[in-house]
Amino acid sequence: MQCGPRCWKDHAVDLADRGRKAADADVRLASTVLAGALDDLATTLGQRFLHTVRTSQEVFAAYAADHGYG
Repeated sequence: MQCGPRCWKDHAVDLADRGRKAADADVRLASTVLAGALDDLATTLGQRFLHTVRTSQEVFAAYAADHGYG
């Protein structure tokens, strides 16, 4: 099975969400950084390619659909 844009995004968001609940402070920090990077990526994709401002989930769904994964 090929992992397209929706797949990697789902895994990255899940990793960030699970990391926020970790006992280790370094893991929580890393998950916060990852979540911020995903939000920054969504903002850039939304502004430059979709020419709109949407939620991160909407941007990633539109990106996946544009690339045949949705």
